[in-house]
Amino acid sequence: GQVPEDSRWVVPHFRFKPRYQGTAHPGFTTNSQGFRDTERDVPKPEGTFRILCVGGSTTQEGDTNATTYPALLEARLREAFPEQDIEVLDAGIPGISTPCHLLRLSDYLMLEPDLVLLHLGVNDALLKYNVWVVNALPSRLRSARLFFPSLAAPSLETFRAFQREYMVYNLKLMSVLFQQQGAAMAFASIAFPEPNAIMDVERAYYTYQGQYTWQFPAFELGTYAQYIQENNALIKETASAVDGIYIPVA
Repeated sequence: GQVPEDSRWVVPHFRFKPRYQGTAHPGFTTNSQGFRDTERDVPKPEGTFRILCVGGSTTQEGDTNATTYPALLEARLREAFPEQDIEVLDAGIPGISTPCHLLRLSDYLMLEPDLVLLHLGVNDALLKYNVWVVNALPSRLRSARLFFPSLAAPSLETFRAFQREYMVYNLKLMSVLFQQQGAAMAFASIAFPEPNAIMDVERAYYTYQGQYTWQFPAFELGTYAQYIQENNALIKETASAVDGIYIPVA
């Protein structure tokens, strides 16, 4: 459908409007390049060390632009290295997956990063839930949602094979293109709640959020945690394959 006039999107989950200052998202503004960030010079000023943070909602979320993790990281690094001109750019887009990041690659390369920090994988992993066969039964039967929501979810072997073909290929291609421009690569793992280390009420809350907020009736925290663990193993493997840094956030 048509994007509302006050929406922050040009294309939902792909590109923000440049210079957005709408009332629909208080505390959220974009720069002239359409990122949730301050204005950045292009070409990059001489002597500047520029870190580009690429990811989904975990990269751009925050009550204000100043409380996103890239903004907080920039403040910490400038405090730790006052003699160095360091910039940390926020290129986070909620809901985006790795194929769409590839489509945005020219926008990222234009920023001339010295280091690229990829915090990706959740949205690719959730594609395995976004299948009608997986969600058919739990969407119709409350008992299925309560007791066996992920009955038709792909096995770990199937998930791993899918992510190798779908996510890992894209990550490696992005890395090669960034490295050709002289950027170093870093990969952050995805944090997740450990199902056996939290209370039943917390586990029920996460399952509820997956089924109703994320709108995946087949969501179940245990299965999701297994997927993300597999996903993180693939990210670590990819970092090694492209001579990148692996950051074990999880």
